[in-house]
Amino acid sequence: MRLLVNQFDLKPGLEPAHFFAVWSEFASHLIGEGLAERVSPPMQRQKPSGYDTDEDRSHSFIALIEFRDTDQADLAWDQLESRKGDAAKAHVAVLASVRDAVFTYWGESD
Repeated sequence: MRLLVNQFDLKPGLEPAHFFAVWSEFASHLIGEGLAERVSPPMQRQKPSGYDTDEDRSHSFIALIEFRDTDQADLAWDQLESRKGDAAKAHVAVLASVRDAVFTYWGESD
């Protein structure tokens, strides 16, 4: 399993409900096209909680994309970078909605 952690803020003036719909469409295409196994809904940061100790990042949202393995993750990368197909078009809409995005890629120890 591989996991892509996406941390980001929404562009000023963009309503969360609109972004959630954009993300949902993207997630549907990723899964439907076999480019991901699972995609979480966007989650809003709960900063006042004692659980949140990250002082380095101030992002308001996070979303997770789970891949079966590196091959599937690479296929998704290639498809999205090509800017062809429904998933790639939906990805452009996601990117147009966010700012200050940071991505980390995680995997099980081999």
